[in-house]
Amino acid sequence: MHQKSNSYTRSELTASLSTHSSFSLNGALNFCGYVYTTEPKKDTKCYRQPEYRDMGKKYKGENVRPPTHRSPYPVSRLAPAIELVELARELGEADDMLTVQATVQLRLLAEQMEQLRTKARKILAETRENQELHRAECGFTKKPGQSYHLYRKRSGTLLFSLVGPSEWGAGQPFEYVGTYRLELDMTWKKLKG
Repeated sequence: MHQKSNSYTRSELTASLSTHSSFSLNGALNFCGYVYTTEPKKDTKCYRQPEYRDMGKKYKGENVRPPTHRSPYPVSRLAPAIELVELARELGEADDMLTVQATVQLRLLAEQMEQLRTKARKILAETRENQELHRAECGFTKKPGQSYHLYRKRSGTLLFSLVGPSEWGAGQPFEYVGTYRLELDMTWKKLKG
């Protein structure tokens, strides 16, 4: 038994085209799944494309190759050669750049740490001084916003007084240290001395 081929000659195609109303020119697909061409070549044959449900298999699995431009190595004779010396130079440049970046970042962090250390020392010194002033002897209640005069006794203890150094008259019994104002946040601000 003779099987019918899926290709047709130009004359067979022309005869069958007159009966089909859904013909479109220049290689378009008609309702039967045939592709027709109108090029004036001799022995032009038409061929039947596979049906659409079979087209999905064509683009899956082992039949599909990734594009060659994604290859990590040259796949063409025209591609530039990769030499070990050039590769080593690129690696050296990358290492140098990373080292410079890391050094700059670490220097910046070191500077910030030094600034923070300086601020912390200043805060601790001010806190110690404020605590020492709050522990000074005082014969009255200290109120925020008021100024007080600080003296040091011969024994070394500190004393707050309402009497200023110029108000003692003939002789000042204690060594004058300075005048301080008590702030609302209970810190002391030095005004004189």
